[in-house]
This record gives sequence, C-alpha cells and structure tokens, in this order.
Amino acid sequence: MISDRTSAILLITAYFSKEVSDTMQPLSTAEWAVIGTWLVEKNLNPEDLLTGYTEHLSDWKHATITKQRLISLLERKASLAIALDKWTKAGIWVLNRSETAYPQKIRERLKNAAPPILFGLGNQKLLNQKYIAILGGKEIDQADEIACSSVVGRVVAQGYGVVTGGNKGIEELALLETINSQAENTSGGAARAGLAGGIGAVDRSSAAVITGTSGVSGASGEPIMAIVSDNLLKRSTSSQLRTSIMCHKLVLISAYNPEAGTNANNSAATNKLIYAQSELSIIIKCELKGQTMTGASENIAKAWVPVYVIKPKELGKSGNREIVKIGGKWLEEGFDVTEIMKINDI
Repeated sequence: MISDRTSAILLITAYFSKEVSDTMQPLSTAEWAVIGTWLVEKNLNPEDLLTGYTEHLSDWKHATITKQRLISLLERKASLAIALDKWTKAGIWVLNRSETAYPQKIRERLKNAAPPILFGLGNQKLLNQKYIAILGGKEIDQADEIACSSVVGRVVAQGYGVVTGGNKGIEELALLETINSQAENTSGGAARAGLAGGIGAVDRSSAAVITGTSGVSGASGEPIMAIVSDNLLKRSTSSQLRTSIMCHKLVLISAYNPEAGTNANNSAATNKLIYAQSELSIIIKCELKGQTMTGASENIAKAWVPVYVIKPKELGKSGNREIVKIGGKWLEEGFDVTEIMKINDI
C-alpha cells in the first residue's frame, strides 16, 4: 500500500499510459515545485487534493497549469489503481520525496529539482548508502572495458558501493562488473550461475522476495545502485539483476513510469541523480559531445561532487581531457578512494 500523499503526487505527476491529452499532461518536476509552493502557502498537504479538490482549487490560476488540467489528473484514480496493481506484482515500490527512505543526498543536493516520485526495485535500505558514481559513454572499445573493470574492482575492493545508470556502454558494464564481483564473493555457484543469462534473461518467480526493506547483513560484496530512465518494469524480469536484488545488494530506481521507453531527455535528467547520489564520480570515457559531457559539465558547474576521469593513452581531442580543463581531475592508476575523499573533504 502507498500513502495518500504518494497517491496524490502520482496522480498529478505520473504517466499511466503513453497516450495523454493536453489537458491531462502530468506535471513536470518544475511544475510540481509550483504546486508545492502553493500548497505550503495555503497550509495544505498534497493528500488534501484527493478530496474536495474543487474547493481547494477554487482560486487557482496559472498560465499552463490550469485548474481543469489539475482536476483531470486528480480524477485518474481508476488508472492509478490498475497501474499500481501491475507494478506491485512486479515487485516495484513507490516513494514520494518527503518519505524517510527517499535518497537523502538527492533530496538535499537537488532540492525542488529532485523528483517528487521515485519508482524502485529492491531493498530500500540501500538508498542511503555511500556510493562512487561510475559513468561513461555508449561507444566503447576493449581498452575502455579493461579500464572500467579495473576501476570497479578497486572501488569495490576498497569497501565502497557503485552507483551507475542503465545505458549501454560503460554504465551497463559497470553494473555487470560490480554484480560479478559480488558473485565471485558468494559461496557456492548459485550466484554465478544466475548471471549467465544476461540482463535480458527472464525469471518470473515471485516478486515478493525482491521488495521491502530487509536487512543486508550476511550478503557478500558492496551495495550497488542503478538509476535508470527507462524500462524499470522490464528490468524486474532480468534473472541477472534479480540474483543481486534477492541478496539485498542491488537497488534500481527511476524517476519515470516503470514502463517508460528510451527518451533522451529522461536519460539526461537521470544523470543528475547519479551525480547527486554519489560521494564522488569517475568517468571512464567521454566523447566531446553528448550526455556524458553535458552531465559532467553541469555537475562541475553546480559543485555536487568531485569528478575524476581516466587518462587515455592518446589524449588528442578527447572528452576526458576537456572535462579536466573545466575542473575535473585525472584519476591516478593506483587510486585510493578514501584518500581521494580526504583530499576533497568528503
């Protein structure tokens, strides 16, 4: 069950189907901030809009967030019930920004730009662990794969969790490498066997074992968080991910409908969450243009976390070099995460 507050925020901000009319366009995070400010001024809570919203909205005026739009969204209760039933059966839970389990770093660093709702899969206790972000582009070669594997190995060996995204390339590789490191430290062959099918492999066993807030004691390896912008529901059927989720060492979260497909804007916005959730970030490979460069530039400009980049053998006009020019730092081969954090007063 979700709270009335979560229900109200879902109705106003979440998509329940791909096709929506202009009058029922869910509010963006920025638009929800406008509503949030108004609620505070009116001494109201989001859940107050579930009943008597006609009265509460009687004097509401806004150019794009019209009264009719809000009412239409709040009247989607049947669609919400259907969606929640589907998500719950897949083991997906929902948090609103005011809940204790919501990632504290994301809330504090992004403030009103933090997603009002997060969808997730796995142990909620992992949402507030310490993580090192590992990021990079989609187009990678063998040298990049070796570098990523090496970085993940050192981070995990030094006792830190990994937070990354769900995109192809470095992010998916970092996720799999961290999962593999867990499997290698798990007694018996069950964990390793569970990885053989790949992320797309399907396991439709009971979703009950991958939800809730069970403890993590006794599980091997450091925690992993993947912050994704698409296909959370599809990922819930991955036997490879499920193995680590069942061991309470992997949590996946998304700010978007669990059934949302690939969207460039959502992917770029998700980058902010990865940086905001981490203690520091490591970029394996960055192109001169693209999401990795944009995300690193924004993070440096807003000073969320320090950025370290792998030094390629041939610098040329590499994106890694450009990141160093704007404030990033080269990552030493024998880096020590704890020392880096001390240097940066983290």
